This record gives sequence, C-alpha cells and structure tokens, in this order.
Amino acid sequence: MDSSGFGILFLLTAGEVKYNIDMTDLEKKIAGIEKHVATLNDETGEIVKEQKELSKHVYSIKINMAELRTDMCWLKRSYWLVAGASVGALVSSIFGLISNG
Repeated sequence: MDSSGFGILFLLTAGEVKYNIDMTDLEKKIAGIEKHVATLNDETGEIVKEQKELSKHVYSIKINMAELRTDMCWLKRSYWLVAGASVGALVSSIFGLISNG
C-alpha cells in the first residue's frame, strides 16, 4: 500500500509541477498579449493623430482648389470675351466683303 500511495503522490507532485509550469507559460503569454495590446493602442493613437493632421491638409487643399476654380472662371470669361470679339470681327469682315463686292 505504501508503494501505490507513493506512486500517487509522485504523480500528483509531477502534475503540480507541470501545472505550475503551464501557469507560468500562461502568465507569460498573457503578459505578451497585454504588451501587444498596449503597443496596438499606442500605434492606433499615433494613427489617429496623423489622420487629424491629414484632415487639416485636405481642408487646405480644398481651399486651394476653390481658389483655383475661381481663377479658372476668370480665365473662361476672358476666353469667351476674346472668342466673341473674334467671331464679331469675322462676321463684320464678311459683311464688309459682301457690301464692297
């Protein structure tokens, strides 16, 4: 009976040692996961900051595009002014040739 009791005690002791090793590994894995989550939170915070900065730049680009569009309107108006004057001159030249001819 002593030998079987000793064997059970040995198995329990071996199981406890293995259990302690598993808990240590589990604690190491949990610590690693917590460190990973902390790193992800830090990087996410940096991404949010960069996104806010990019939003400011996009707003600035929108303002510049609006100014450019306004400048393009003046260019279009001057084009139509020159084109209208040219067509008017062409029509008056044709009428001048017809009336002289």
